[in-house]
Amino acid sequence: MITLAASIITVMKLAARVALPMLIIAPTVVLGLLTIAPRPTALTDAWQKVRLYESNDQGVRAIPYYEAILTFQPQRFDIWERIGSFNYDDGHLEQAVEAFQTAAANQSLTPRGYFDLGNAYYELGNQEAASQAWMQILLLNPDLELISELVATFRNAGMFDGALQAAQLWREVDPQSTQAAWSTGLFLSSRDPELAIQHLTAARDGDGPEAALARQLLEIVSLAVLRTEPAYQLAVIGQRLGELGQWDVAEDAFLRAVEISPNYAEAWALLGEARQNLGKDGWNDLLQARTLDPDSEIVLSALVVYWKRQKE
Repeated sequence: MITLAASIITVMKLAARVALPMLIIAPTVVLGLLTIAPRPTALTDAWQKVRLYESNDQGVRAIPYYEAILTFQPQRFDIWERIGSFNYDDGHLEQAVEAFQTAAANQSLTPRGYFDLGNAYYELGNQEAASQAWMQILLLNPDLELISELVATFRNAGMFDGALQAAQLWREVDPQSTQAAWSTGLFLSSRDPELAIQHLTAARDGDGPEAALARQLLEIVSLAVLRTEPAYQLAVIGQRLGELGQWDVAEDAFLRAVEISPNYAEAWALLGEARQNLGKDGWNDLLQARTLDPDSEIVLSALVVYWKRQKE
């Protein structure tokens, strides 16, 4: 009997050793099974449609399915940038802005997204908002390709302060770039000629067409800074910029010259010439120049050129 009782006790102990771990593991297994819920069919279908349309370059048709995905996964704020991009590509600018803003408000808008947001604002006629969106890119460590695009975009929009800041960032990120050095020196030439010399010198020693342009601009900037009259410096630099075909920056230089010295007739005449080369009228500037100094050779020459163009 004692032997039988001992055997029973031994079996019970063994069973307890086996059962205890099972009791511990069982709730974990059950909880795990409960959390692995099947993906909703509608969500799976939406992702399949998205991949189908994107793979066939029909992103705009994916928008309703992205919106469906957001009903299941509202935390996917990055999807709003995709919706914005497809709307922008399809010309739905207001919808694009709204989507991009949603992504931005949730810190999910990439530098490229901010670039397209700025483009959308600009095409809608809101230049201030466009500038703010583009300026935001400078704080987000954009890649070199986007920085160079940003320089050109600011310039095309006539936002030279933004173009200069983007060029300076380009210079910091890629100090060996001749294009970056040239761009920085170019925009500085009408704002800070002395500082422009440093960057134009670096560009002059580089390769490519920018190096040749830098040498020619550097020559005149180096001479201009020897003069004490800021308006005269800008007028001379602007003339060289025009000779190099950089008429937009030349216009900026002449504008700054007449702001500094409103009675500078020659600067007004040169401003009129720059504007004509940009496809603008320029007549009011020439009229102002003639009023200030009708006997100036530069003013008279600019007027003659203007009337010749009118007859062509």
